Amino acid sequence: MNNAPEMVAGTGGFCTELIKKTNGKLIGKLGSDGVYCVAIKGLDICIAIKIEDGNYSRAIAPIVIRCLEDLGVLNPSETKNLRSFKSMNITNASNSEVNAAFHLDEAVH
Repeated sequence: MNNAPEMVAGTGGFCTELIKKTNGKLIGKLGSDGVYCVAIKGLDICIAIKIEDGNYSRAIAPIVIRCLEDLGVLNPSETKNLRSFKSMNITNASNSEVNAAFHLDEAVH
């Protein structure tokens, strides 16, 4: 996966870019029905996220990035290189933009 990240999710896909932009420190892979897993090399940590309605395309990248930021996994350069995936660009019924409005509990640190 580290040697050919494009084989994971194609050129420009979130899984591919997560691997490339973190120099293989992170491996992310989309599963079925809105499940996404990230392994963090050297920390013995894995994250599993499930999007309840299965529609991962709109929310998975910003949620993963928020979790990685809260865990202190991303350095400033990696955060900058992944910034295009941080925005959800979703509006609600009131036509207001919706963003990832959560943080991991302090107990996980």
